[in-house]
Amino acid sequence: MKKAIAVIMVLIMTLTFSTAALASDTVSVSLGANLYISNGDTQKGWGGDGVDDTSSGIPFAIFAAATGLVVRVNKTPTGAGIQFIHQHDGDGWNWNQTNLNVADVFTANEEGEGGTFRFSFAAMDGGNGMGGFRSASQGKIMLGYYDDNIADLGIVSASLIGVPKALADDLGVASTGVVTFIGIAALVLAASGTGAVVVSRKLKK
Repeated sequence: MKKAIAVIMVLIMTLTFSTAALASDTVSVSLGANLYISNGDTQKGWGGDGVDDTSSGIPFAIFAAATGLVVRVNKTPTGAGIQFIHQHDGDGWNWNQTNLNVADVFTANEEGEGGTFRFSFAAMDGGNGMGGFRSASQGKIMLGYYDDNIADLGIVSASLIGVPKALADDLGVASTGVVTFIGIAALVLAASGTGAVVVSRKLKK
């Protein structure tokens, strides 16, 4: 009986995890560590392929569809404030700036220097907000930081998150971070003295 209960618990946990994986239809798209958009040393960032005569290889549609930006740095910021700036052709390249407290968007590493900035696009309401950004055909994002040259924070990586996987696939853009459910092949319960056996296919990461 105990073995049967254990098998049932494993099955429930497997089905729960698999169901959650099925719902994962978004991915993250890496922007790399290079700040290729620049408005001076203290305002730098990223943009759609071709903006400001740059060649990022990432269509602006990926930026427009994302729900946020995650930036990892290897130096802990000493300044209290940071700016999230976005521009796009939908509003004539207006300067849309959201002023933020570093403490609200930065999580320090548990050990050593550095940490992670997380910017939710839904909260970036400066200027005309992000609504027009999503319907534009070209645009860019910059971070403004004035206690140091922003590049001196040591950008380790930057990623757009919440990008629809179908869009990334259609545009041929490399993506990561999604767990996709492949399926449970079989559940075999052996009622003999050897106990029950669960057979399943692996979840692909």
